[in-house]
Amino acid sequence: MTGPLDVLAVMAHPDDAEIFCGGALIKSAEAGERSG
Repeated sequence: MTGPLDVLAVMAHPDDAEIFCGGALIKSAEAGERSG
């Protein structure tokens, strides 16, 4: 891939992203990928 990967977590409740895929979001951010 030539450009940054955009990662978007859409969940039903405000804290669901942290509970279900928080580790993946942190890894994406550490890798320089744009995540939200």
